[in-house]
Amino acid sequence: MRPFIRRRHKSIYTAYTADRHVNLIYSYTPETAKAILSMWKTCVKPSHIKPRNRELAILALCSVYDAPYVAYCHRIAGKMVGLTGEQIEDALDGKEPQGLDDEEVAAYRLGRALSETRGPLHDDVFSSITSKMEKSQAVGVANIIGGYLWIVTLIQLNGEDRRWVSIAFCLGHLFNLFGIQVSGLL
Repeated sequence: MRPFIRRRHKSIYTAYTADRHVNLIYSYTPETAKAILSMWKTCVKPSHIKPRNRELAILALCSVYDAPYVAYCHRIAGKMVGLTGEQIEDALDGKEPQGLDDEEVAAYRLGRALSETRGPLHDDVFSSITSKMEKSQAVGVANIIGGYLWIVTLIQLNGEDRRWVSIAFCLGHLFNLFGIQVSGLL
């Protein structure tokens, strides 16, 4: 196994062994990985979702699911889009962050609602959200949450003993292979 260096943040590099992680998803399901990652390139573009809305939605998802590496990456990404440390920690704790505009609050609430719901989103929730943000941004949040639910589901393969360092490393490598940049992070 060859060591692999992956850029995580402007000056932070993480070394890990790619073979162990990439084989887990890509080698077992290459067609699925290629299709999802191709779609992902479009979903993460700022023209589809504003960067702060994206990060708030992902932090909302991380407040619901046990995905420490995703939370770690998006603490950094949240700071890169101008969120304060307190806003990020509140979001991760499931508390609505203070000092956000109405659209950002709606993105956080929608991220939580989509992460928690196991059925259709209630009409009153949708109406409340879309009164604060454009429907295109709401769909952008839904696409991001859907993509991260896929990631979180794969992370759950780690099991209780975290048999792999993190499947997120594998996904980070796949994003890199397909040229997907999300603020330089997962």
